Amino acid sequence: MNTLRLQRNLNVKYSLVQGLYWMLYCILIGYASVFLLDKGYTNSQIGVILAIGFLGSIILQQFIAILADKSTKISLTTIIILCLLCLGTCCAGLILIKSKSSALSILFVLAAIILMLIQPFVNSLNFYLENLNVKMNFGVARSMGSLFFAVTSLILGNAIENKSPNILPVCGLTVSACIIFVLLLIAYDYKINSHNIENKTESTEYENGNIREFFHHYRMFFLFLFGSLGLFFGHTLINNYLFQITVNAGGSSKDLGGIQSMAAMLELPAMIFFEPLRKRFGCVKLLKFSAVFFFIKAGITMFAGSVPMLYVSMLCQMPAFAIYTPGSVHFVNETMLPKDAVKGQAFVTGMITLANLLSSLLGGMLLDNFSVFLMLGVGSVASLLGAVIAVYALSRTISAT
Repeated sequence: MNTLRLQRNLNVKYSLVQGLYWMLYCILIGYASVFLLDKGYTNSQIGVILAIGFLGSIILQQFIAILADKSTKISLTTIIILCLLCLGTCCAGLILIKSKSSALSILFVLAAIILMLIQPFVNSLNFYLENLNVKMNFGVARSMGSLFFAVTSLILGNAIENKSPNILPVCGLTVSACIIFVLLLIAYDYKINSHNIENKTESTEYENGNIREFFHHYRMFFLFLFGSLGLFFGHTLINNYLFQITVNAGGSSKDLGGIQSMAAMLELPAMIFFEPLRKRFGCVKLLKFSAVFFFIKAGITMFAGSVPMLYVSMLCQMPAFAIYTPGSVHFVNETMLPKDAVKGQAFVTGMITLANLLSSLLGGMLLDNFSVFLMLGVGSVASLLGAVIAVYALSRTISAT
């Protein structure tokens, strides 16, 4: 297979993987509140379930990321496929269990763990495929994730209104099987074209495996991650409880589908054209710009008293999340040695997952005991602090280079 054809094939297949992954995320996390509320869970209980799932994925991500960076025998595609097989099993169990129970809670926690665990490996797969000396476009591929998320949100919002939330685990099982199929095609392409891989000898500045030196070597990166924690605390607080926020503003699950769909569609232009934006402005400037809009979105959502105002708040999705997502992935690839790349992606995803954990726990308690407004106020403050820390860390990154 010639290089141009291989490049086209891998970009198309990788875009499908990104699209299907975010479709799966929409099904299991985006509609988690709808599914679990229907089973009889309270907001606080939903928060605990999601928090445990996110905590489990944070812990496992670091161990598996180290394995992926060091191992020459286990490929990224193999790791992702094994995780998806486990996730499919959880979805099958959720189909069989009809009401609130310990078994349902455990299965949903496991599904959340595995789903979040996969994310950094799906992102790292882009750079893994570049080992074949082909040009991959992460921004375009990730935009397919937003497109699939948007379409899925729109379809599910209407389907749940007409049927029931019980369709969600069925959809999750189906999409998991589709991702495995595409990954097998990618693994086949990688295997037959492995002769294109260049052997590179890395020049390292510190001993790999010494975690203390690893943190010291990338200290501004870790400060940036703390800023990201604040930004994504506010962001995921909105995402995890968007159904409750929508209902508070006078909407329904149908409106939820429309809001999520619009937000995801707005991500497309920024992600598709991220590559020329990166070449023009650089990742650091784009990430600083993105951090400010995370705070603006949180503030608008806080004062949104109607469904149309929620739509207005989602306009910030383009300069905020849509820029941050490809920007952070490329930032890791540009600032870390190749041998640390998967660990770097795992740390980014881990911090976002930690934000999910904290927002799930605190958000549920604030909703049950206080109000949607107070919950969003806490998220806005966290977003402001996160923006200040992230901009400072990124500014130091410029001066350090």
